[in-house]
Formats: sequence, structure tokens, C-alpha cells
Amino acid sequence: MRLGPAVCSVLAATLVASWSAGAAGNRDRTYRASCGDSVYQSPPQTPPPTDEALRLGPVVFNHLAPADDVYRANRPHPYYQVPSFFNVLTSAPRGVTITVGDRTGRLALIYGNVASKPLGFLTRLGNGRATLADGTRTVSFPLCHDPTSKGPLITQYGFSILLDAPGCFTIRVQPIGRRRRYAGTVRVLVPRC
Repeated sequence: MRLGPAVCSVLAATLVASWSAGAAGNRDRTYRASCGDSVYQSPPQTPPPTDEALRLGPVVFNHLAPADDVYRANRPHPYYQVPSFFNVLTSAPRGVTITVGDRTGRLALIYGNVASKPLGFLTRLGNGRATLADGTRTVSFPLCHDPTSKGPLITQYGFSILLDAPGCFTIRVQPIGRRRRYAGTVRVLVPRC
């Protein structure tokens, strides 16, 4: 069966609209990492070392945005990338939810296996099939437990913030199941916010 040009145009427009609506919905969705996404776990009495740390409640961000650690935009990758590791402390027994930025579409958060989480975003971004506005801003990270003793472990994750230009962004932390929120501003290659 052959479809006429009018039918093909309608089908193509429907597919694009469906994909766009799905991508826009991803922006406000909270993704959930798993303990398998963590890069390091340690008992509370032997926490991992921290360097140039920013503490927001039960989370310690290591080395967040010093100039030498920011991957600058270039021709194949037109975004600035701010990589970091952070520790979820045992004072957040159910883990934390981290949100970056605002709804402007200027930045996105990636974590774990960056090629596939969330939903292959980095791959789509590299292929020109997505923009930062299609990325996520919010991810929940669990606190992991020792499989033998069942005791809580300080859990370290890796993540990156992608930005369209140097500037400042807000990072918010909320322990899961609690009302209190913590927030901080991070500068990226600018002298002040």
C-alpha cells in the first residue's frame, strides 16, 4: 500500500509533535537513579575525601565548577559541561532529590552512564535531535545500604551540568520524605552572579 504525500505529511507532523511533547514533558519529570549508578560507597565512619566542597544539607558536592574543570564549548559540543561527584550522607536515609536551574532551558543535568540517562539525552543532543531545553533538571538519588549489615552507606554519584553559556545556576537539594530544602548558587566561568 502506498501513501499519498498529504498522508505522509500528516504522519510526519504527528510523529514530530509527539516526540516534542514527550521531550518537553521530560524536562519537569523527576528521574530516579539507582544504587547501580553510584560510583563509590563507604561506611559513615570513613567518608570519601572532599575537595573544594559545597555542602547543601545532606549532600556534599566536590570540586563543583572550578575553571580548570569546566569543559568548554567547542564545535562538535556547543555546551559547557560542569562535571562533579557528590556524596549523599547518611543523614538522608531515603536519599535526595537534586534540581538544577530553572525552566529557561539553558541547562540540563546528566548522571550515571551519560550516554543513556536520562533516556539517551546526551546521544540525542550530540546528534542534533535534542536541545538543552529537552533535558531534565531533577533527579532523585537513593542512599545505598550495605548488603550484609543493611547499614546505610555514604553514597557517591557522578553527574554533570550542561550549560549553553558561562553564567550562574542554582542547585537545590531536598531529602526525600522531608520538607526542608537547601539551595546554593554555582558560578561557571564568571566573576560573580
